[in-house]
Amino acid sequence: MGKVWHSIGIGPKVVMTIMVVFSGLLAAGAYLLGQQLHSDLERVLSDQAYIVQKQIEVTRAYVTKEFVVKAKAAGMNTGVDHSAPDTIPFPATFARETSELLAEEGVFNARIVSLAPLNPKNAPQDTFEKEALVALANGQKEFTKNDTVNGKMMFRRATPDLATAQACIGCHEGKKIGDMLGAVSVQIPMDGPAAQLQGNLSNMYMGILAVGVLMMGLLYLMIAKLVVQPMKSLESMAVRARDGDLTGRASVNSQDEIGRTSESFNMMFDRVSEVIASVKTAVSGITTGTSEINAGTSDLAGRTSAQAGALEETSASMEEMTSTIKQNADNAKQANQLAVAAREVAEKGGAVTDKAVEAMDEINKSSKKIADIINVIDEIAFQTNLLALNAAVEAARAGEQGRGFAVVASEVRNLAQRSATAAKEIKTLINESVQKVGGGSELVNRSGQTLAEIVNSVKRVTDIISEISAASQEQAAGIDQVNKAVMQMDQGTQQNAALVEQATSASQSMAQQAEDLLRQVEFFKVQTELGTQRSETTPKTRASVHAQSTGGTGSQYSRAVSSITGAAQGKHSPNKREVAVGVGSSASNGHKKSGDDFFEEF
Repeated sequence: MGKVWHSIGIGPKVVMTIMVVFSGLLAAGAYLLGQQLHSDLERVLSDQAYIVQKQIEVTRAYVTKEFVVKAKAAGMNTGVDHSAPDTIPFPATFARETSELLAEEGVFNARIVSLAPLNPKNAPQDTFEKEALVALANGQKEFTKNDTVNGKMMFRRATPDLATAQACIGCHEGKKIGDMLGAVSVQIPMDGPAAQLQGNLSNMYMGILAVGVLMMGLLYLMIAKLVVQPMKSLESMAVRARDGDLTGRASVNSQDEIGRTSESFNMMFDRVSEVIASVKTAVSGITTGTSEINAGTSDLAGRTSAQAGALEETSASMEEMTSTIKQNADNAKQANQLAVAAREVAEKGGAVTDKAVEAMDEINKSSKKIADIINVIDEIAFQTNLLALNAAVEAARAGEQGRGFAVVASEVRNLAQRSATAAKEIKTLINESVQKVGGGSELVNRSGQTLAEIVNSVKRVTDIISEISAASQEQAAGIDQVNKAVMQMDQGTQQNAALVEQATSASQSMAQQAEDLLRQVEFFKVQTELGTQRSETTPKTRASVHAQSTGGTGSQYSRAVSSITGAAQGKHSPNKREVAVGVGSSASNGHKKSGDDFFEEF
């Protein structure tokens, strides 16, 4: 089904779509109209049943008031069987019997029914009457239904039968005025009105269908004239364009959407023809320009490769120089460390010398104190010798009694002499030691001065070596930066070489693509006048590009790109056009627009 639908023309599609919509609307309208007519019929029948019920109620009330009351006052009786001379029928019996007479005439049938009837004939006889009594007993005002009775369609309506007079209460015990005694059931035949309704509907449907068919025919002719024929013209134009023929144009017979679309298609084909002619001329310029770009990039690639080799050698030399300077910086750093260590040792030696000088001074002071003590001992020995001499004199004076004391005195004198001799010798040694300590102190002082001079010299050497080390480090850092710069230059040169190779490959690819593009656009056939202008323009373009190719490589590239861009956009002035001469003219409708306007629209 989908394939069949897609193969149908646009005219039948539109007509079929409108027919489907019209049929749906017709069916919906017919259904709603039928429902409305049925509703109106039921309302009319309901009104008729209401009138019948009111007539029965009024008649029964009138009979009750004017006949039953007066008859009972005159001594007569009421009953279901009113064949006796003194008996008249109940009001309900009167209403039932008169309704039966009307039913025999085929007008309507009405009866009073009750769940507790005085006359068994007034009991419910079918489902409708039973359902009606239950519904009305539950408070419903009326009960209606379309029902089939004895094979005939009937409209049936039941309303409550209320006690409206005292006479009703006299017959129906236990009831009071306003209570429901039963129901008034009315049924009206529907065959006649329904048949008339069906006939009216059939006539209406046939009229609407005839008008619809006539409208569909007129609509099809209008669509074929206003839509299908212009669309077929556009289709023919598109088929020719598919086969490469851009000379076809659609007919424009109106200014509606299809007419404006056809005119726009014609203008678009004019512009496409201009673009194809421009592309053909531009491709020729691109081919020449890419050849020149290819030659320039090849030369640039060779020079870039040579520069890259020189930078590699420079980078290797800089790396060796960097290594040497770093080694010198390391040696200077080690020498600085050794000089600092020597200075520390010299400073420690100076400190030890100072302490030795101080110790010599202390020894000298102690020697002087010892000399003083020896002098005291010498004096004590001298005094002891004098005392021993005096003791010997006194012992000699004492004779035999002092002989022992004389011996002691002699020994004391000997000891004093020996002490004096020892003290003299010690004094002599101490004097010699003091002299030697003094000489040692002088030598130690000279050593301290010498060590101080050594410390100062070592400090100067350390400072110089530190400056050398710092300068070496700065030089190493500078050389490192230079080396990095050279390496970056080397990388940049390598990248430039790669880019030049890519540019060479791209130019070759662009030349190949230009040839492919030229073969593609040659597939299209454009207007004869435009083709003649293109054949005249191509030699001028090639001559212009060849004349521009005598400049430098960079200018050749710029001029080639400028020529290509100008040819594609059609921005050359009339006096300086070298690429797309006469492109702005249309061969069909004579429309003229600039290249910018065209691209904005296209």
